[in-house]
Amino acid sequence: MKFDINSEKYKCLTGHEVQEKLKKYGYNELSYSKSKNIISVLFEVIR
Repeated sequence: MKFDINSEKYKCLTGHEVQEKLKKYGYNELSYSKSKNIISVLFEVIR
């Protein structure tokens, strides 16, 4: 199998493209939610 590093398939983003995507989509981060305590879970189950 021949590997061609110059292929369009393996093209990387330029610095300008990275900045545009960061501005449009933001950072690749997960949002954190507040942990539920046992009382809130029990209340949801009973309700």
